[in-house]
Amino acid sequence: MRICQITSAHPWQDERIFMRCTRGLAKRGHQVVYIAPIESARREEGVSILPVTPNRSKWERIALTTWEAFRIARQLNADIYHYHDPELHPLMDVLKRMGKRVVFDMHENYAGAMRNRLSGWKRDLFPDGFAKYEQYLLPRLDGVVFVSQSQADMFAGQVKRSCVIRNIIDLSRLDNWTPPPRQEPPVILSAGGSLGPERQADKLVEALPLIHEEFPDARVRFLGKYAYGYEQKIPEMAAKLGVADHVDVDGWVPWVESFDEIAKASIGTVFYQDNENNQIGLPNRVFSYMFAKLPLLMSDYTELRRVAEETGAAEIINTEDPRNIAEAVKALLRDRDRLEAMGQKGRDAVFENYNYAKELDSLEAMYDDILARR
Repeated sequence: MRICQITSAHPWQDERIFMRCTRGLAKRGHQVVYIAPIESARREEGVSILPVTPNRSKWERIALTTWEAFRIARQLNADIYHYHDPELHPLMDVLKRMGKRVVFDMHENYAGAMRNRLSGWKRDLFPDGFAKYEQYLLPRLDGVVFVSQSQADMFAGQVKRSCVIRNIIDLSRLDNWTPPPRQEPPVILSAGGSLGPERQADKLVEALPLIHEEFPDARVRFLGKYAYGYEQKIPEMAAKLGVADHVDVDGWVPWVESFDEIAKASIGTVFYQDNENNQIGLPNRVFSYMFAKLPLLMSDYTELRRVAEETGAAEIINTEDPRNIAEAVKALLRDRDRLEAMGQKGRDAVFENYNYAKELDSLEAMYDDILARR
C-alpha cells in the first residue's frame, strides 16, 4: 500500500505521527512518504521524507506551509493520504475533490481546546464556527482516526469510517527495558509537554506541605516542557509554601531515555483542569507511567476512569483539591504492598492490551476497507 502521511505543524519526529504511525507502517512493508517540516529531503527507517519549510510563525505556517504540503501531496500517487493538522482541512478537502482517498487524524478536541484558550466574544464564535466546519468536512472524508473512544463517540454516525488510535506505547522501541527498584525518598511525578495550570501543577505543589505532615522527605518532580512561564512560577509557589527544597523543575528528556527518569518516582500523576478537550483525553504519559510500573493518581474523566477500571493501576481522585491529593498520596505511601501491586498491574496491562501493535492493526484494517469500497 502506498501511504502519504502529512503534517504542516508538528515536528517531523513527532511521537504520534512519525515515531509510531509512520515508521510503524513502513516496518510493516508499506511504501510510506511523509510530508513534514524539515530542512531537506531524507530517508529515515524506510520512510521517504519530503520537506516543507520548518520554523515559521503560526500564521505563516497556515498561509504558506499548508500550500507547500498540498502541492507536494497532489503530485503523489498514493493510495491513502493521512493528514494530522486541522489547518490542512481546506486543502485536504480539495485533495478529496480531486479523487484522492483522504483520512484525518484528530489528535484532540480542537473546538473544545479552542474554547478553553480564548476569551470574550472569540470564546464562542471561533469554536462554534470551527465545530460547524468539522460537521461539514468530516463526513466527506474517507476515514477519521480518533485519539480515544470518547472522542469517537462525539462523532458517532457522522463519519464514513473511523478507528481509535490511542497514544500508547510502541514496545518495539524499548529493547526489553525493565524498571529498576524504586528509589527513596518517595517522589510524586508530573511529566508532560505543557506543564502549567491545565495540568494542575499548582495543585500538586500546594499538596506537598500536607504530604510532609506524614512524609517529610517526599518530593515533587516536574519533568518536561512548561506553559505560561511555569518553569519560574513553580519554584516561586514552592518557596512561598516553604517546600522549595523538595520541588524539582526539570526539562524535557528524549522519549526512550525518559523511562529511566520516570522510574525513579513512586507515584505518577495525571491531573487535568475541567474543559472540553481534557474530558475526552488520554495522554501518552498514562501509558508511560504504567510501563515504568508507577501507580497512578488521575483526574475523574471518562477515558482516565476507563483505564483505572480496566487495569486497577490507578486511583481516580478530586484533583481540584490539594488536600484530597495529599490524602491519596499518603494512603499509597503508607501501603507499599498496594503501591507495588498497582504498579505491576499497569505494567502487565501495557503488554497485554495497551501496546501500539494492536492500534496499528486497526488502522490498517480501516485503510483496507477504504480501498476495497472504492
